Amino acid sequence: MKHPHVEIFRLSIFQKGKLKTEVVTREQVYDFFIDKFEIFDAISKNELTYNPSEKACKYCAFKDKCVARANWIIGGKDD
Repeated sequence: MKHPHVEIFRLSIFQKGKLKTEVVTREQVYDFFIDKFEIFDAISKNELTYNPSEKACKYCAFKDKCVARANWIIGGKDD
């Protein structure tokens, strides 16, 4: 572990003129990565499958050019 003394993380995102910050513990970060392991593993193997949805596509800069999203819209937007 590179920084064993770090116990609290401040995560911030700035979107649409608003700053949102969340404070999480080392355990919460670890749990997040364990929960998402299969997704990260697929990305590292270049096997990512896209799952368009209202939530996932909301802020995506490429949503107007995304083939997976276009197929999802044509198919009836089943979330």
